Order: sequence, then C-alpha cells, then structure tokens
Amino acid sequence: MNYVDILYNVNEIIVDLGLEKSYREFSCNLDTYLLNKYGEYYLGLQLYEINERQNHFYVVASYDNDYGLGLIIGDIQKYIYDYKWKNSVKRISVFSFTTSTRAVPPLY
Repeated sequence: MNYVDILYNVNEIIVDLGLEKSYREFSCNLDTYLLNKYGEYYLGLQLYEINERQNHFYVVASYDNDYGLGLIIGDIQKYIYDYKWKNSVKRISVFSFTTSTRAVPPLY
C-alpha cells in the first residue's frame, strides 16, 4: 500500500436557519478558489450536512504535507476565516493538524 501524507482540519459549522444553501454554495466556491490558488498544498474539502439538523455541517479540509505548507497555511486560513458571515455562522474546530501532533503514521 502506498503511503500518502495527508493532513486534515475538521470543523463543525452551524449556520442560521435559511442560510444552508448559501453556505453550501460558499463552500463550493471556496473549494474551487483554494484548489486553483493553492493546489500544490490544498487537496480539497468535503462538506457533510447533518441529517437530523439541516443547518449543521462538518467541513473536512485536506492538505498535502509537502514542504512549504507551513509557510502558506496561515494565508489559507486567513482567507477562509476573513469571509464575513458576521454572527450568522458559528465555527467550532473539531480537529486541526496545526494544533496537533500526528502519532501514527509518524511524520519523518
């Protein structure tokens, strides 16, 4: 089996009722933008909508652990978090590779 060195960020997103479609569209546009601008490092996102709560989402963003990711991850996150949803969207970090140390498989 080939080893692929992928890092993840997972966020829970809660949007105001009625903004679900807008958030899905934003996520799609954001994914396209980041793939075009940072395609060497950014591998894409997956957006999961919670079946029981239509305004709750999980976003799983994938990154290639390539040399230089550490230099641009701040730019990527700044772009994402600077988007102005005001108080209509609550973002809860579930997991971030930037604040955790991977144990298995180890980083070399």
